[in-house]
Amino acid sequence: MDIDGLGEKQALRFLDEGLIGDVADIYELDEERLVGLEGFGEVSARNLLAAIDASRGRPFKRVLYALGLPGVGSVTAEALADHFGSIDALHEADPELIEEVEGVGPIMAVQIAESLADEPTWALVEKLREKGLRLEQDASERRAEGGPLEGKTLVLTGALPELTREEAAALIKAAGGKVVNSVSKKTDYVVAGENPGSKLAKAEKLGTEILDEAGLRALLA
Repeated sequence: MDIDGLGEKQALRFLDEGLIGDVADIYELDEERLVGLEGFGEVSARNLLAAIDASRGRPFKRVLYALGLPGVGSVTAEALADHFGSIDALHEADPELIEEVEGVGPIMAVQIAESLADEPTWALVEKLREKGLRLEQDASERRAEGGPLEGKTLVLTGALPELTREEAAALIKAAGGKVVNSVSKKTDYVVAGENPGSKLAKAEKLGTEILDEAGLRALLA
């Protein structure tokens, strides 16, 4: 899982040393088991355990992203979370339904469905549920209705001057808009910052309206 203070190398170390059998077991670690390991004293162990405990409150989209489903990055995880609302609804969906999500093609849709149908993967989901992780959206995570960007689809590319990509996406969602990962004919706006890459070129080719951060703020206002 994506947990502040617990990097991939450290998680692999815990696996190698038999402290955990899978990522859900991270939530069973305690101070006694950590203190004495190389690099861990009482303070560092308590800090790590506090970060692990705090991760239970992370939004469903972050948990979905952390599952490592095939091809599912942070933007696609958010799109799936918005569309289905819960891991159970996604689990029950067939590939045709999953393909309806913006940014998900037929191959990825099949891979996602097959991955969630895999017994070890679903067993891990159930363990995470038992540990208290959020596997469905609450009202605060849902896209707003009636905002200035309701029904609009946006793509973020490049580094914006003041907003991180996550902050910009949150503002767009709060205004009723949707953020997707790839530019298509359905894209209403591309918000471009420094070093935008190929997404900007595709937007220019399709004639999609391109905004900078100031332009995005003007829409939000």
